[in-house]
Amino acid sequence: MLLDLLSTDMSVSYNVKLAHRIGLHTSIYVTELINIYRKATQKGKIVDEKYFRVDRDYVELRTTLTKEEQRELDQALKNISVVKISSKNRDTIGIDIEELSKLVLDEDANKIEGTIKTQLKKKAPTKKDAIIAQLKSYVCVSNEELRDAYYEWIEEAYARNGWMSAASIREAQRAIDNYTGKDLDIALDILHIASTNGYKDIMWAIDRYEKNGMYKKITAQVNSTTEVTTPKATLTFTDEVY
Repeated sequence: MLLDLLSTDMSVSYNVKLAHRIGLHTSIYVTELINIYRKATQKGKIVDEKYFRVDRDYVELRTTLTKEEQRELDQALKNISVVKISSKNRDTIGIDIEELSKLVLDEDANKIEGTIKTQLKKKAPTKKDAIIAQLKSYVCVSNEELRDAYYEWIEEAYARNGWMSAASIREAQRAIDNYTGKDLDIALDILHIASTNGYKDIMWAIDRYEKNGMYKKITAQVNSTTEVTTPKATLTFTDEVY
């Protein structure tokens, strides 16, 4: 038991020179991201050729950094071009190894740590922050990915419209559950549409989803049309139209 507790598996490492550039905690976090990136590459789990999924609970267990602290570091690292954040999911990120290497090798990068510390400096919660936190408390789902999608929608919708009601959030959850039959992928797609467009009424996103789905369905039907024979050649329906 004591041997397991003191083993290297229960320890974290970091690059000392990188720590001088971007700070100790940031360096430890980046090291964990590199390890996750390496494992995702080995297992073929890279998304869109550059992104990988970050298990926030696992990283918190390894580094003691909370989910919000991790996301703050993501944004700070994005600002210095080390990290890219997927537009589809804020827990799906990419890391630019070349940019990271430049930080280690560049002798003029000593001011980076101060820049990141400034970006991460704690600010007193504003009235807007308090309202958004209250709105998020009305989200009642157990799946973390779905919960984060709801949170992102609330943030975007409030930013676009300047207000949002508790009733609209409760109704959104009922509407999505009823429409999707609790299918996670469909629910995430709808919430992504709502977030991207800043819809505070989730029915607008569902309507948009249906229109997009109908387009895909029609396209699939056209592409699957059987070939039509003409005196000159055998053309598919697609060839005749285009």
